[in-house]
Amino acid sequence: MRFPRLLILFFLCCTGAINAQQMNFKNAKFSRERTVDILHYKFDIAISEKEKSIAGKVTVQFIPLRPNCEVVELEQEGLNITSAKIAENSLRIYKETGKVILPLDKPYSMKDTVSVVIFYNAKPKKGLYFIAPDSLQPNRNWQVWSHGQAEDNHWWFPCYDAPNDKATTEMIVTVNEKFTAISNGQLLEEKMNGNGTKTFHFFESHPISSYLISLVAGEYVKLSDNSASVPCEYYVRPSQKEKAQLSFSRTPEMISYYENFIGMKFPFEKYAQTVVTDFMYGGMENAGATTLNETTIHDERAHLDPRTRSDGLVAHELAHQWWGDVVTPRDWSHAWLSEGFASYFDNLWVEHSLGKDEMTWEMLGTKIDAMNADRDEKRPMVWNGFENPEDIFDSHIYAKGSATLDMLRFVLGDELFQKAIRYYIAKHAYQNVETNDFKIAIEEATGYNLQWFFNEWMYKAGYPEFVVLSDYDAERNKLKITIRQTQENDDFTGLFTMPVDIEIFTETGSEVKHVWLNKRMHEFEYVYNDKPLAIVFDKGAKIMKRVTFDRTTDELLYLLEHGDVSARIQSIEQLKTRYSSDDKQKVLNAFIQRISTDAFWGVRVNATEALGAIGDASIVPTVLPLLNEQNTRLRIAALRVLERFPSDGVVFAVKNIFEKDSSYTVAAQALSSLCRIDSANAKKYCQAGLKRESHREAIRITALKELTKRKDGDAVKLAKDFSNAGNATSLRTEAIGILGGVWKDTASVVKQLINLSSDPVFHVRRAAILALENYERKDVVAALKKRMNVELDNRIQKVLSEVVKSLEEILEPENQE
Repeated sequence: MRFPRLLILFFLCCTGAINAQQMNFKNAKFSRERTVDILHYKFDIAISEKEKSIAGKVTVQFIPLRPNCEVVELEQEGLNITSAKIAENSLRIYKETGKVILPLDKPYSMKDTVSVVIFYNAKPKKGLYFIAPDSLQPNRNWQVWSHGQAEDNHWWFPCYDAPNDKATTEMIVTVNEKFTAISNGQLLEEKMNGNGTKTFHFFESHPISSYLISLVAGEYVKLSDNSASVPCEYYVRPSQKEKAQLSFSRTPEMISYYENFIGMKFPFEKYAQTVVTDFMYGGMENAGATTLNETTIHDERAHLDPRTRSDGLVAHELAHQWWGDVVTPRDWSHAWLSEGFASYFDNLWVEHSLGKDEMTWEMLGTKIDAMNADRDEKRPMVWNGFENPEDIFDSHIYAKGSATLDMLRFVLGDELFQKAIRYYIAKHAYQNVETNDFKIAIEEATGYNLQWFFNEWMYKAGYPEFVVLSDYDAERNKLKITIRQTQENDDFTGLFTMPVDIEIFTETGSEVKHVWLNKRMHEFEYVYNDKPLAIVFDKGAKIMKRVTFDRTTDELLYLLEHGDVSARIQSIEQLKTRYSSDDKQKVLNAFIQRISTDAFWGVRVNATEALGAIGDASIVPTVLPLLNEQNTRLRIAALRVLERFPSDGVVFAVKNIFEKDSSYTVAAQALSSLCRIDSANAKKYCQAGLKRESHREAIRITALKELTKRKDGDAVKLAKDFSNAGNATSLRTEAIGILGGVWKDTASVVKQLINLSSDPVFHVRRAAILALENYERKDVVAALKKRMNVELDNRIQKVLSEVVKSLEEILEPENQE
């Protein structure tokens, strides 16, 4: 669903180009005004996991920011605040929606330090979550875990719940004596109380925003590790102990790399990583105490496939310890300073650990994701027009933020980019920042004023679209390259100023022309005695862009052999769709050559898929040996090609992979391919797949999908069964999607989905609501509206609102008729 076009309130034109900082949109949100500066939160609380309750007190220490401070306001929802005091002086308590207002015992000046103690209890409906065993899941471990981002922590303690205030924290928490508690900072004390409880005392000495305050408690075992600078702690369920190192063992190496690149030691007292059940995200970067979805724990078979390893998630949340936790966005419109940075540093870890080609591969995908997000909803990366802060957390800041930093690195060069990064974090350590703070830091560190770059990529939307033409004049020995920007210009998108590297290949090698683009059309001329063999526009694919550049088959084939990874990949994409009957065989031969000899697996994968797209059964002998490759993605690519050319030999080979391959994801793909090439036995293969355990239920999900494609009578029953509690969340959500997408005439399915729309698991609830959009019925609308009245999660509320609106738009014309 697209957002309505946003209203620009102002923009400043300078010499024909936009020269504004952050735009102000309709319903713009700004940094919240503060009347006090909170210095410290001290908790003394007890958790009852069976009552799903919290009770105790929090001491809030602050300095007034205004003269004659007579009242302090904090946020709270659903808390039973019983009393409050300063020293021995009791305070009156007033509540408004979402707030507690405490008139102070006297006026305080801006030089005073004030400590208010608030006593409360609650059964939190949000912010603090309780996981318990039940009849369907009797072996579940007890857990209690918090999640504060964006502004949910005030549901379990009164606080200033916005990012533009930082305080140190002290967590004294009493829990079941069987539990381990984890929170921010150093563990000062752990003591048994003799009454079936245990108390943990943590102290975080560095100031953090309130959304980064964390508490986890449950039946955990602790695994210890160390980097050169900080203790590393991994908390997992006892049954996960043997697998945990597969997920976390590279953490110390990652810490060392980030420290060296950023120029700052790990910024908190320890680094804990704790896995929890039913977490709504992959992870959350609470300061010094990251929380992770327990699906990150995997076994040796899952570890064979890079897509199911934990390195990317662990690197991302670790990077947040600097980007988001040390330097924190002043308000959520600048959240890319957190998520974009963490996403890019995740990719920098890829470059460091796996090489530049892997980094190029990752960034190609990242830039495509960012452009797709812009196509779906055109909005700037720095955007204050959101309704709820959660609306900002998508590819507009993750993917585009990462892509923008990669382009900035290209503009500045590696040395100055790192210098600017180091200066920026040193200048703003443990402070709140806005995007302009980053721009100023770059200017102070390097001397470059990059306002033009920030205008284009941070404060506006869109991306350049280029049409490139090359023409060689043999009489004049002149190569002319014409570059036009063709993107539509509007209030969001203008002409882009960017440098670009043009690589020109000749018989003597290649040379790079570094040029600047800043207008609608450029023409560049270069002298060459002979016509160049090939030309690459934007060597290394540094710019987020779309390009039309028609080249001959021979030029593309030359790049396929001599270009860098990005050039080889782009050549494959063009060659598989642009070949004449005369060229077909040499294109096929070139793909076969790349499959056999290319040094980078990604090129081999793309060449394999392209070979399948344009080849025939004669390519099978080339592809079959790929089933023995070590790289799982090559094996998967081979399976996808082989399924197009069924034969007894192919069936035998694919069946062998399904039954014996060491990778879950490869086996799942083999099952899908088997069902296509041997459809007569598809149900038999699916029945075998339904019995197979696999990480994140990859094989069962595939079996269910294949049965559904065939309208098999067992599919709806299986989907209903798999959607129930007691199954893995990944399997439940997939089953729900199948119920919504296929079985539209089944009344029992609607009833099931309505029940699931109130499921306690976030992803299950969301999947059920989305599935109900397929049922154009008044009773579905009524049920969803009823759910809207009690749903507390803003993200789910948004989905509910969109689905109800969509259904009402369909049903309303029917009512009018």
